[in-house]
Amino acid sequence: MKKILWLASWYPNKTDKFTGDFIQRHAKAAALFNQIIVLHIAKAEESFFTGRTFEEINTDGNLTEHILYFKCGIRSKPLNKILSLVKYFWLFRKLMLVYVKDKKRPALAHVHVPLKGGLLALWLKRRFGIGYVLTEHYGIYNNVVDEPFEKKSHAFRYFTKKIISNAIAFSPVSNDIGEAINKMLLPKPYRVVYNTVDTRFFNYTQSSEGKFRFVHVSNMAALKNVEGIVRSIAKVREENRNIELVIVGKQSNSIMKLAEDTGLLNKAIFFAGEISYEEVARQMKQSHSFILFSRTENMPCVILEALCCGLPVIATKVGGVPEVVNHFNGILIASEDEIGLQRAILAMASGDDRFSREDISKSAQLKFSYHTIGKQISDLYDECLSHP
Repeated sequence: MKKILWLASWYPNKTDKFTGDFIQRHAKAAALFNQIIVLHIAKAEESFFTGRTFEEINTDGNLTEHILYFKCGIRSKPLNKILSLVKYFWLFRKLMLVYVKDKKRPALAHVHVPLKGGLLALWLKRRFGIGYVLTEHYGIYNNVVDEPFEKKSHAFRYFTKKIISNAIAFSPVSNDIGEAINKMLLPKPYRVVYNTVDTRFFNYTQSSEGKFRFVHVSNMAALKNVEGIVRSIAKVREENRNIELVIVGKQSNSIMKLAEDTGLLNKAIFFAGEISYEEVARQMKQSHSFILFSRTENMPCVILEALCCGLPVIATKVGGVPEVVNHFNGILIASEDEIGLQRAILAMASGDDRFSREDISKSAQLKFSYHTIGKQISDLYDECLSHP
């Protein structure tokens, strides 16, 4: 069993429970086959703990998560930013040395999101000769997001390219992001390892009777275009009153106001709010279909989770979505096409049984389970170590 040191630029922690939760699921999958040690540094507010730093170590089987929290305490914003960055790298380097200087060094490092963890991986490679695998999750390699890669600072672009270039293996979570990086940054061979799903929770259960329920799960950001879903549901309800929608995620007053203006709030459009991972699974299993009307995506976990529950998906043809949604398990439409979305909603709710929920679930679980993805990650490590 190989010892792999994960350098996670993003990771869920006590100050932010959701950012990087997909990386944590990758870690759980990888730990089925190898000893995984995740290192992450998080900045905390002054009131979070006493003292200058606080450590959290969680161990579950072959997975160890070592999270170190720090606070800067400097009120000047420019100075705070500089000192926080210096402290971040100093603490991360110190934390890495704990696991590198013991009797059994890690066979490899694995960076998730180039900055900032990749800078530590470059130092680790130069100082100790330990190579690293890179997984990119950041969907900034397009012209749709507010802060695309091309508009980032020179330093960000320079070091991202350097980190990708020096990786032994490059493993984006979608072909779309791999191709985008090859076009925008540098030619770099890659092997896609998709996001993973905890199939203990996300699995097939026959839908209950009643109205045809659509479910949407997101952070309600503008790029998710939840407003377009609400407007479309309101429109199709004029033709089919047997349709309802459940929206899961951080509450948005503007979206709730829009639902209220349609006259459907708490009648056909319901808001579940921010709920646990297990509760998201329950909401999906009580639904008949999943909708994601995003303007851009990378490889959305919520689509994979919906498919594992056997839900046919309506989604836009953006990012990596067309890699996993097809005629077998859903309907693809153009971004911003509300007429297309309305047609897809009516077609999905028509009851023509074109989709087999049980078959959708079986296929998705074979592709995205912890065991499948964990084995792919382990095989990638083996290849890296066999060709140093």
